[in-house]
Amino acid sequence: MGRETKIGIQDARHLAAKQNVENPKNGSLMNAEPALERDLPEILALQRLAFECEARALNDWTIQPMTETLEELRQEFFAGPVLKICEPENGRIIASIRAHEENGTLHLAKLIVHPEFRRRGLASQLLREIQTRIPHRRIELFTRADNAGNVALYLSAGFRIFLEKDFTENLRMAYFEKTAEETDALE
Repeated sequence: MGRETKIGIQDARHLAAKQNVENPKNGSLMNAEPALERDLPEILALQRLAFECEARALNDWTIQPMTETLEELRQEFFAGPVLKICEPENGRIIASIRAHEENGTLHLAKLIVHPEFRRRGLASQLLREIQTRIPHRRIELFTRADNAGNVALYLSAGFRIFLEKDFTENLRMAYFEKTAEETDALE
């Protein structure tokens, strides 16, 4: 599989289990809902804020989430649903996810949470919500292979790694999948 990642699968499973213990479902009043076209500028700003840590880790501020335009986001918006979670007190968007279905596969992308609201179960909530809203046979998503937090989140949500691929000397991506039957079994 090429060069080794900085995190092993056993380490990621340990982190996933730990994440479940430290972050129990808390009955949050913040509900996921469909984003509207007028939300896109705010979602794009949140995306750039949320991906700053990835750009910093890669020492590359030209990664797609940092350079995506509003028009490109608008095209993604019309290709499939975009969900958001807003802060109840002021309506500010603090988390979002995008998806589109292609040939029975639900492709998830840009799962973002405002840095001040991380580790509160919002990413898990969005993952669950998006899976129940779109018919699919399979779900696929990807993340940087050495992003321990993301790897742990996806493993704890029942995904499994089916591919790791080097894009550059410093960038290895992990691709995750889950079948619809596996989605149903977790509910």
